[in-house]
Amino acid sequence: MEQWRANWAKAVNDALEKKGFSERVDHRSNAEQGLDALPTIHEGAAVRAMEKRGIRTEKGEWNRYIKSINQTMKKLLLHIAGIRDAIKELKKEETKTKAEKKAVDEILRMSQQYKETLLVYKEWYANSNPKKKADMCI
Repeated sequence: MEQWRANWAKAVNDALEKKGFSERVDHRSNAEQGLDALPTIHEGAAVRAMEKRGIRTEKGEWNRYIKSINQTMKKLLLHIAGIRDAIKELKKEETKTKAEKKAVDEILRMSQQYKETLLVYKEWYANSNPKKKADMCI
């Protein structure tokens, strides 16, 4: 059945190309094509003719409903994509902020070590050179 549909689609597309039309048909389902849309139902020639004359049909109503759902889904998927992009940006900022915080913490740790080392040297210097004790301030 799949091969028959593929052959049919090829024949139709060849005929469309010969007549100069750019439209093409695809025998695969929307899901197989990777489309995020519900398929419409086949209306047939009689229903199409009635719809063209302005007579609303049940199949036509269903297809209008399906098309409105597809439009809504498309908008929602675009909105979701925007939200995902925003989340990625926030994660980048969070990573950057964490890296900056880590760097600041490291600088504070090193400055504390430096301060402690200076205190040790000041104490050692004061104890080894009594004349300089008066000049020491911490």
